[in-house]
Amino acid sequence: MEKRVDLTIVGAGLAGLTASLEAATLDPTLQILLVEKEKKVGGNSAKASSGINAALDDADEPLFTQDTLKSGGGLAVETIVDAFIPRKIATMSNIEMLTGATANKLLLAEGTSAPPTVTGVELKMAVGQTVSVYSSAVVLTTGGFSASHTMLKRFAPGMEEYPTTNGVWAQGEGVLMSEAIGVDLTLMDKVQLHPTGFINPKDRDASTRFLAPEAIRGSGALLLNKNGKRFVNELTTRDKASDAMLAQPGQEAYMLLFEDGAKAMASELPFYKHMGIVTTTESVAEAAKFCNFDDPHALLAELNEYVDIAAGNKADPFGKVTFPYPIQRIPSVDTPMQIVAMEVAPTVHYTMGGVKITEKTEVIHNSGKIVPGLFAAGEVSGGLHGANRLGGNSLAECVVFGRVAAQNAVTHLRQ
Repeated sequence: MEKRVDLTIVGAGLAGLTASLEAATLDPTLQILLVEKEKKVGGNSAKASSGINAALDDADEPLFTQDTLKSGGGLAVETIVDAFIPRKIATMSNIEMLTGATANKLLLAEGTSAPPTVTGVELKMAVGQTVSVYSSAVVLTTGGFSASHTMLKRFAPGMEEYPTTNGVWAQGEGVLMSEAIGVDLTLMDKVQLHPTGFINPKDRDASTRFLAPEAIRGSGALLLNKNGKRFVNELTTRDKASDAMLAQPGQEAYMLLFEDGAKAMASELPFYKHMGIVTTTESVAEAAKFCNFDDPHALLAELNEYVDIAAGNKADPFGKVTFPYPIQRIPSVDTPMQIVAMEVAPTVHYTMGGVKITEKTEVIHNSGKIVPGLFAAGEVSGGLHGANRLGGNSLAECVVFGRVAAQNAVTHLRQ
């Protein structure tokens, strides 16, 4: 079966939805097909919980770029980062949606060599039917491969041993389809371990974990090892926090959030409590019991040590200089106070690598040339985040580069 449209967008997460809306806005006469292999749209974007970053004004833009490059460990592509300032997206509805359709391969113009010209995509429908969709431009927004044990083992050996925060759909098809036509891949070994994947006490070995978002640590939560000791700046980058946790006994940690911070998280915590992955304790003694610490007085001493650090009475040995929602000195282990307790461990969260793109989201062939008719946005692409993604940059990337991909695809169609 064949189908012909002007523009095909593969993947209906935030990047794909944004690209579809942008393209439809730019040219309402276009026939746009948005393809999604799942029955529902959203992908991992629908699971995201750490918010979306933005530069609020011109003065913030260089600081935002600096933070992104710093988090990337020197491997982020600066021209891509410079294009990455989130903007408001438009809305439009003249788009055909096709769900339950998995993209198998990219279709190529006959007689093209290196780089080939992309002319569409082959789809495998849930009912088993194969559909060849021909279009003058294809935008890949298929996401990463954090749920593919095969790809993790191939590109980042050892990472396949960890649970993931991703849905089972994160299988990396867009990367594999692109590789099959000679597209250049970049940073494929850079896989992000998020330091705080919730451990479910009823299913400690689950292959998928809920993410404990940065907002919890940003609301003053402390990370403690199995011995009840802090071991890292809780506000450091994800890679550093994960590395520090992996060096601790059991490679796991407890996270304690205090009353004022819990109030700041009041809209989010009920869900986690409902899922049975956070517990509210009523004193230091109860928190110590939850954490299986032998001596609640040792925990009290550790918390009061942190009180002194946050008050500026002594330097933090882990370099922390910002102390959100600081707690007051705690008189005793039985002093009534609510402490939200949870257990966390590093969990595969994001793949920084993917197809190599320009700042215009044009896909780059391994010959170094642009692949005509092919664009990519979101986690399927590599280069923006370098070796480590900054929390909050993923959704923003989808919005920004989903729009950029649509804009350049429409320009390509008009040529």
